[in-house]
Amino acid sequence: MKTTVVMVGAIVCALSVMACQGRPTKLSPEFGSSARLLVENQILNPNAPTSLAPVEGMDGKASLKILEQYHKSFEGKRTQTERAGFVIVPGSSKK
Repeated sequence: MKTTVVMVGAIVCALSVMACQGRPTKLSPEFGSSARLLVENQILNPNAPTSLAPVEGMDGKASLKILEQYHKSFEGKRTQTERAGFVIVPGSSKK
């Protein structure tokens, strides 16, 4: 009896899941082309893999100092209510 109930339940679940399935969606040939174009437009130098020249820019020590100053700029700016993750507004629970 118990296995029959389980089997009937499994069949009902399978049929209900199959009933929710829609027909396969046909996508246009251009589907995703805007996302691919966006990624390609963000590449600064598309010929970078072919060049073995070193990257020029800031040295590591200067970059580290700027990054540390950036992180320190956020210290001490939070209030107690912002640390809690929510703000309690007085009188908001009255109807």
